[in-house]
Amino acid sequence: MPRTVWLRALAVCAALVLPSVAGCTAATPGTRVERAAAQRTEEGTTVPQRHGSARPKADVPDCFRGTGATAHRVPVGGSDTRMVTLGDGPRGIAFAPISWGDACEWSGEARRLAAGGYRVVTFDWGSGREETVAAATTLLRDEGAEAVTWVGGCMGGTVMLGMAAHANDRPAGVAGISPLASLGGVGVDGGADYGGELLLLGTARDPLADESRLREVAARFPQAEVTVLPGVLHAAEIFGGAHREHARRSLDGFLGRAFARNS
Repeated sequence: MPRTVWLRALAVCAALVLPSVAGCTAATPGTRVERAAAQRTEEGTTVPQRHGSARPKADVPDCFRGTGATAHRVPVGGSDTRMVTLGDGPRGIAFAPISWGDACEWSGEARRLAAGGYRVVTFDWGSGREETVAAATTLLRDEGAEAVTWVGGCMGGTVMLGMAAHANDRPAGVAGISPLASLGGVGVDGGADYGGELLLLGTARDPLADESRLREVAARFPQAEVTVLPGVLHAAEIFGGAHREHARRSLDGFLGRAFARNS
């Protein structure tokens, strides 16, 4: 990623947060899946309706051209957002971008892990943060995932860590990559009520989420594995930098543990 784009990403990730808008398409009572989709969490977040094969298609972004990926238009908070799925099998991974990011941000790791036997989804943010993560999880379930893990960078990681314990469809594990304890009104309270696998990964001198900030998040999740790598790279950038192999080993180990616990 060019330096100017990276600096913009850091600035916007710290300052830009779309308000979370409650409300998703209501499900018609019927199957077990549809009834589950109609339930609300205590915080009021609704798991979006499952549309299955009837979900409208979107143009596949260039970052996924030639991979066999499918792009979908998924309703989130009253409007459609783009989600891209790739791979197959019962193990699903939902990748969440930074606050201004899109479905291409995690395309490198999504392609790598899909080739390794995972079913993955990346997305553009919809009009509600938690609603978007829930919709991505639903999409993976619809396509055949029996267990789902969440991987999020910066804002994506903060949102995923914050909702893990109360999500209607709890993930098997959550990996926060350069997360913050709080960001733009979104906070991480802690994982005492969450029993899944946890990974917190970042770089020591990241201007936005350095080691001290990562340790602040870790204090709220004492059961988490913490990986601090050298350098200044942020979120998905870490997986394309000098220490990408170490980062990938940490992520792969987390995924293996998360799905093993759920098997």
